[in-house]
Amino acid sequence: MNTDSPSDNQTHVQRRPDDRYSTHVVQIVSITCIISVLLVFAYSVRDYYVDDAFIGFQFLRNVMHGYGFVFYPGQRPVEGITNIGWLALIAPFSVLFDIPTLAKGAGLVLTATTVLLEYWLVLRITKNTAPPAIFTIIACVVPSLFLVVDYDFTYFSLAGMETGLLAAVLLFMAVWSIAHPDSPVLAIAGWYAFLIHPEACIVFPVYWIAIFVLRKEKRTNLIPALVLYLALLALTTLARVGYFHAPLPNTYTAKSVPTLVMVYNLFMTWFGRNVNIPFPFATLLIFPILLAGGARIARFSRPLTMMLGSIIVTGLLISVYARQDWTQTGRYFAPYMPATLIVLWLGLLDVFEKVLSVNLRDLGRILSLIFAAGLIVLALFDTALRLSPAQISQYPGYVLTSQSLISPALWLRENLPADAVIATRRIGAVSFYSDRRVFDYMFGLTDPAVARLVAQHGTPFDSPDDKALESIWLQVRPGYLLEDQSDVELLIKQVHGTANDFEVHGMHYHVIKEFPIGQNVNWVLAASY
Repeated sequence: MNTDSPSDNQTHVQRRPDDRYSTHVVQIVSITCIISVLLVFAYSVRDYYVDDAFIGFQFLRNVMHGYGFVFYPGQRPVEGITNIGWLALIAPFSVLFDIPTLAKGAGLVLTATTVLLEYWLVLRITKNTAPPAIFTIIACVVPSLFLVVDYDFTYFSLAGMETGLLAAVLLFMAVWSIAHPDSPVLAIAGWYAFLIHPEACIVFPVYWIAIFVLRKEKRTNLIPALVLYLALLALTTLARVGYFHAPLPNTYTAKSVPTLVMVYNLFMTWFGRNVNIPFPFATLLIFPILLAGGARIARFSRPLTMMLGSIIVTGLLISVYARQDWTQTGRYFAPYMPATLIVLWLGLLDVFEKVLSVNLRDLGRILSLIFAAGLIVLALFDTALRLSPAQISQYPGYVLTSQSLISPALWLRENLPADAVIATRRIGAVSFYSDRRVFDYMFGLTDPAVARLVAQHGTPFDSPDDKALESIWLQVRPGYLLEDQSDVELLIKQVHGTANDFEVHGMHYHVIKEFPIGQNVNWVLAASY
């Protein structure tokens, strides 16, 4: 049996020309409806950006102004983001559009591309099998529609982040593997996925190993693609070391994860409580269904099964490796969600059909659709809840949308000296809109010295008065401190000061301004004197 092409043992259904015409009409209508839902979603979040997105925008703006890949002019180059491949994609167009709008538009196009690839893959796998044409169309609609209404995937894709790009690249690799399982194109796509998210570097090697083990002949055809992939990784690493003086982005140092945290995440994953893995994937019950889906896809194309499997494995690994995210969402897993949905949905169909007898197979299909409809409704309800005014006005909602952060940042630009240095933990919108130097004392995402201290400390710095920060604080000498009112009040209490005079590493500050940013939440700006 040829493992590199769709199976020749499938049951083909003979259809009249008018049936095919009707099927095409239904396909066009269903795709139009799905894209329409996406456009409605995109319009509803048209002004929302994740605060983290502005960190990349700040780097890109400095590159376009000729300062190099730096967070502020005069800084030594530092890779303070993990999505340099995303910034490289939109950079050529930034001369025509402002960067946030450009990122929003690119995210919409890439999200639509991912949804269409999702639809096409499910259609390709199911169209030649026994189910009636109308059921095949419905089966294609389910995973695509779930993607569109799912907050973790669609919101982050449309809020300035790289989620949609990585998802589209990974699904492209899945599509390409069907007819070209040993193509160098897969190596290049896998390398680019690595530039978008460093952990994606394992997708192609896991796929390559699986194909190499399963293939009984022509294994030598796989060697050139692996050599090309390793060469691209080596060149990228050399370029990083030469320019940034580090083999990986600074964020991996700033957000280094202790072994105990990974063990804890694994434990929580086992019981379906890992925040990094979103519903409906955060349960062990899905693994038998994923296996059933993989077996069903393997009857169509074993290379496709291996590629989808390697994508899923990568998504699970990064979700176990990373700290539970401050967004309280599954955004780390989100780019890997489309591939996982395909396998999960086809496995769900297979389980429902096999549990019931052959005579009741149609009932099984109907029950699977009812179950899927329930998941879509729950995802839609969750998305509506997260985007409701009540949720946006609370943490982390106001940081996920950034709307309330922009006005204070503009005030800073208009009222602070051009050489002001602002210490804060939320560095995205503040740096981009204030056009002032921002000092990230908490993680050191854009400051390698702080990042190394965070790695030694084992956790981010919750207080700017932490003794380990003293030497760097006095070297940077931030003239301003911008934090939530509750954090400033706690700091004042810890140093036995008052709002009019409190000390941080020997520097005296006093509160000069408050900005409302959420429900009963104020940003407090303190200045040194």
